[in-house]
Amino acid sequence: ATNVISDAAGQPELAVKTPLMPRRPGVHGNALSLRGEPKLQAALGPKLAGLEQLTLTAWAKPSDLSGFREILRQECPERLLFAFQGNGSILSFGVNAGGYEECDAPIKPEQVMDGRWHHCAATFDGTFMRVYLDGALVGALERRGALATSVAAPAFIGSSNGDNEFFQGALDDVRVYAAALTPEQVASLCQGGQESLGRYYEEQE
Repeated sequence: ATNVISDAAGQPELAVKTPLMPRRPGVHGNALSLRGEPKLQAALGPKLAGLEQLTLTAWAKPSDLSGFREILRQECPERLLFAFQGNGSILSFGVNAGGYEECDAPIKPEQVMDGRWHHCAATFDGTFMRVYLDGALVGALERRGALATSVAAPAFIGSSNGDNEFFQGALDDVRVYAAALTPEQVASLCQGGQESLGRYYEEQE
């Protein structure tokens, strides 16, 4: 049996087909509960063609941050990466712009291993790479150059190429924008999710 995760923007080619996996209450509706070796392949490549700017966002509730744990990764010479690294001490964003580079934002594992949902975001505007956690800027790196992307390589949610570095825990509302969101827009996304969670908890009470 398979489960289809539809693209919320109405693009059926970006739907992700997966084996049936558990769901849990998320930030916006239900979220995927990932454990073991989840293989969530997304045909993101063609949508990256010609992009000059990029934003990746997701809500994460990790249960294990040992080693490397991917949020989203496209493994190819033009690699695109958004991941927890260093046993949860780094939230890393990698793009190829004049060569591959990662913006490694230092965080504390206990910040995100507290059993709560956390908003993760990363942007590239052609000049700077920036990483945000819960609406706040936690890392920035100057990186000037044209964004190089692959239209052919598959992207995977929650793993590196479906082979390793599997995310353990829950992921919700994974987004890819063809623009660099401003700090205010990132903060607004985080605030909107927190308000949604607040309404859910009130309903449960």
